[in-house]
Amino acid sequence: QRQSLLSLQRTDYLSSRTQTRLSTGRKINQVVDDAVNFFRSRTLSDRASDFELRRDDIDQGVSAVNTALQAIEAIDSLLEQLKGIVEAARSQSTSERISATTQFTEVGTQIFELVEDTNYQGLNLLSSTNSTLDIAFGTRTSSRLQIDGFDLNAWTGTSSTGIFSVAV
Repeated sequence: QRQSLLSLQRTDYLSSRTQTRLSTGRKINQVVDDAVNFFRSRTLSDRASDFELRRDDIDQGVSAVNTALQAIEAIDSLLEQLKGIVEAARSQSTSERISATTQFTEVGTQIFELVEDTNYQGLNLLSSTNSTLDIAFGTRTSSRLQIDGFDLNAWTGTSSTGIFSVAV
């Protein structure tokens, strides 16, 4: 009877260990299974986790840059509209030029607001010189990419407001 009980306990232990391996997908789940391979596996798992964090940071960086690029493309399109308004105004009457000036200001305001609204997770690379996107590529090296923001709405003259700033 004792031998049968020990055999049943051993079978129960092996069944439980097999279920754990199947549910976790790991051959070694505890230090007692195989200490050397357990710690080797833990080290590799930690390294894989570090790589996954880096990949997530890189994905977020790519999304931030894509947001800025899409905004720049939209701004380029609006600038083409401004160019068309200016070219058309050359051959227009005075009343038509007043209307063109209103259109010019409206499109300019759209550009200003687009620059101000171009955010990705609170980072706006187009409206602040204080914004910096910093992406680390490696876990053991200092491979980094830094993109400094700039202010498209800044006026280079004596005024502190942008060329198309909105009166608040």
